[in-house]
Amino acid sequence: MKKFLFNSILTLSVLVVISCKSDLPVTPDSQIPTFYDSSSYSNSIAIYSPTISNFTNLVKEIKKGRISGTTVPSATMTNLYTLGSISLKDMTTTYYQAVIQKSIIELEKASGGMYDPIKTVQENAQGGVYGSYLFDENGLEHEQVIEKGMFISTLFNETFSKLLSQNTISSVDNAIMLYGAHFRFPNSNNATKHQYADKFTAGYASRRDDNSGNGLYLSAKKDFIAIRHWIQNGNNTKRDESVQNLKKNWEKAIAATVINYCYDVMTKLSKTDPQVEDLSGGLHSLSEIIGFLHGMKSVQGTIISDSKLNEMLLLCNYPIDGTPSPYMFVTNPQSISKLSTLVLTLQTVYSFSNAEVELFKRNLVTEQSR
Repeated sequence: MKKFLFNSILTLSVLVVISCKSDLPVTPDSQIPTFYDSSSYSNSIAIYSPTISNFTNLVKEIKKGRISGTTVPSATMTNLYTLGSISLKDMTTTYYQAVIQKSIIELEKASGGMYDPIKTVQENAQGGVYGSYLFDENGLEHEQVIEKGMFISTLFNETFSKLLSQNTISSVDNAIMLYGAHFRFPNSNNATKHQYADKFTAGYASRRDDNSGNGLYLSAKKDFIAIRHWIQNGNNTKRDESVQNLKKNWEKAIAATVINYCYDVMTKLSKTDPQVEDLSGGLHSLSEIIGFLHGMKSVQGTIISDSKLNEMLLLCNYPIDGTPSPYMFVTNPQSISKLSTLVLTLQTVYSFSNAEVELFKRNLVTEQSR
């Protein structure tokens, strides 16, 4: 009887423990959602929307210089860069503010003229339109120095030096916009298929993402969702981890895109009988590489060092303290081989596998029709 009573009590105790365990609240770790909570998004982004509009309008203004005979006033570009309670200039690193102001002046000088990379620097005067793009006398497209450089020196810098240190839901909403995404995260920069197609860094990250769920774009999406989740649940340690993950994925998306453009330059400028569009397209892509890399210089907390950036920019015939000569990639084809070294350098710095480098050569948004 005692044995039976003991066994009954033991069984009841086990059932009580099991029952209690099943009623315990699930820890936040297992509750990270798969979709971004957009309940605050529309109201939050009113803070930075005017600034992003200024960025879009600045790029539109700069692109007018691609039209032969059209002059782009530096005053108009400078106004858009400095306009607003939160101006683009305010968001830009001190170092790159000077770079942008110099490029604005050089772009105005080049606009309205004509350019030919086969001619000497002196013959090209202050530069002009060649093919579909506007170059200075050295074959540098200042449009790319400004626009692509601001992806990191301005948008990335503002996100990690200011926004995400505020520990608010609003800051995450705005960070998504500065990344160039939307809370729906379409993973596509195809505006014909998506109302809120990706742009800025997000647009390039989507091109490098294989849609497996572990690529640079979808990893960044998970980071944004996690950051919002941890802020809402008051877990600062987990929030900080997610912010650092986002920072790495954002920077790596830029590095992956530089690799893509290196191969594009090599393909276009290595042709046996390159046409004007090949040569202008090659110099255009080279200028994008320069813009992306130079914009990372002096940004705090990046994976890559300033000294390594200086080395890579020199490989692009863009010495930090000297006169650039991108045109030599056309007149001296031996220069093209230096881009293979640049790719290997980026692969080492960011620990990209050979398979990832091969993936980065492609535009996966186009290939997968998304």
